[in-house]
Amino acid sequence: MGISCRAVKQSNSPQNLKDFQTHQINMAKFLLFGALLVIGAAMVMVNADDLIEVPKEGSYEVVNIDVKKSRQYAADLGWNKEQTEDFMKMIADDDFGVQFKNEGNNHFNITFHGAGRTSNMEIEDGKELNTKNIVGIPVKNKLTVEAKKLTIRQTYDSGKHADIIWTFQKPDTMIINHSANDHPAQITLKKADK
Repeated sequence: MGISCRAVKQSNSPQNLKDFQTHQINMAKFLLFGALLVIGAAMVMVNADDLIEVPKEGSYEVVNIDVKKSRQYAADLGWNKEQTEDFMKMIADDDFGVQFKNEGNNHFNITFHGAGRTSNMEIEDGKELNTKNIVGIPVKNKLTVEAKKLTIRQTYDSGKHADIIWTFQKPDTMIINHSANDHPAQITLKKADK
């Protein structure tokens, strides 16, 4: 009887209760962390599943831009004030849009328009083409084509470069991620109404 009573008292001691509560808290944290991992993985899978193959042609209009990061992008590339302001006015305009067409052999003709301006650019898979960027600055564009992604490496006379990635998502969304100096910015567009 005495041993049994002492065992009961020990199991209810403050230290044992504290250890038990700590164990419960740790288990709860572990389960929460596991649940977050599962949710995160599911989100990544959903986004990946939303990607579609690059269309042969398309016309898209702006939905959303990251103004601050887009301005930083221009600064990182050494654009002057006038070039930067032209870029910002163009992409922030409600009518900003992109039209493109694959003319064959993954040679794309691209037209940007916005704020009363229009600019044209050409890119071709695996080739470095002398052309001009969206605000008319001379660049060399090298395109890499993948089934669900276009990647453009844009190199300036200064040696600075930008990476521009186009992806397309269900049902009618186009995402342009442009990055210079590891400062990415994003433009979201939707398929234009015909």
